[in-house]
Amino acid sequence: MVVLPTVYHGSVARSMTPHLRSGQVVVLHPGATGGALEVRTVLQEEGCKVPVTVAETDTLLYACRSPRAGEAIVYGIKDRVNVASLPAAEAPRVARSPQHGLPQYTPAANVLVTSLTNGNAMMHPAPTLLNAGRIESERLLSITRRHYAVYRPVIETIDAERLAVARSLDVCVPSTKEWYTRRTGSQGATCIRRCSRSKPTRESRAQSRSTRRYLFEDIPTGLVPLSRLGRAMAWPFQPWRRS
Repeated sequence: MVVLPTVYHGSVARSMTPHLRSGQVVVLHPGATGGALEVRTVLQEEGCKVPVTVAETDTLLYACRSPRAGEAIVYGIKDRVNVASLPAAEAPRVARSPQHGLPQYTPAANVLVTSLTNGNAMMHPAPTLLNAGRIESERLLSITRRHYAVYRPVIETIDAERLAVARSLDVCVPSTKEWYTRRTGSQGATCIRRCSRSKPTRESRAQSRSTRRYLFEDIPTGLVPLSRLGRAMAWPFQPWRRS
């Protein structure tokens, strides 16, 4: 079970290659966009000869924060987490595996479904960039805010592009608004309202630095591969790898 910022998937895959055994399952929790595809590619490049299943979830089961090294605060647990695998037929076995003890795991059709249901890429980068001045000024003044402006039209526009990429790949994924209701049961007219009413996420505070993972993680392993998938569907296909 790999529970790390998704920018480290490649390096973790290289480190684990010599130690993998036949029949093992590697679960990226979560996989962001293209995590399982990247890890499988790295294992092949590193000469992994044993058959292993590489799986990914579409989100982290826990809504949590780590305020300092060695400490984690869990604000809530999601009702359901989709998991898909390579090969795709192994997803049901991964979901019901007694080793991880997570009944919320629900098998998805393939890793395109989980990769294109990456809600972090929709909800994190844009508000952080648009609030960067406020975040940094409050950091310098040692002021801690609970929430920042979320710029609903921007988020919904980005989400529409994600859904368009999914349709071009003939993949059925929920909108971010639908995603919150399915995972947490929250209701509301907009995705922002459902997010704020979601029990697992409503206690989470806004980040205190613009340089944290909302940018360094969710852009390169979320928005960038999503954009490249869109280009691959619009132009003659080019070999793609998350970087």
